[in-house]
Amino acid sequence: MTHDPRRSPLELASDAFQNVSALLSTEARLLRAEMSAKVSQVLSALGMMLMAAVFLIGALVLLLQAGVALLVEWGFSPMLASIGVAGLSMLVGLLLYFAGKKALAVDRLKPRRAMNQFNRDIAMAREAAARR
Repeated sequence: MTHDPRRSPLELASDAFQNVSALLSTEARLLRAEMSAKVSQVLSALGMMLMAAVFLIGALVLLLQAGVALLVEWGFSPMLASIGVAGLSMLVGLLLYFAGKKALAVDRLKPRRAMNQFNRDIAMAREAAARR
């Protein structure tokens, strides 16, 4: 950009404000796009957790029946067999739940790129203002 000595300080300030406004508008669009991607990430993680629950419910009914029958056949009491099979299926369910919860961790949902770019822009604007 060339410097025009005939431009008044008011014109220069107006141009600077327009440039800052355009920059902030671009940053806001970037932030919206990144937040949209994060919302998709959240919905995907919730979908995984819901599907895990659906499969766990169906499988647990069958596993409980088959597992208890097998353990009773091996000589365990029906109550001990039921507790053992239920405990195992609960462990699997908890592992799936915590995997989905980890995908929803706040740290994974931060719009890092937009925040970093915004911080760089602020630093650059401060530096430019300090030079004037």
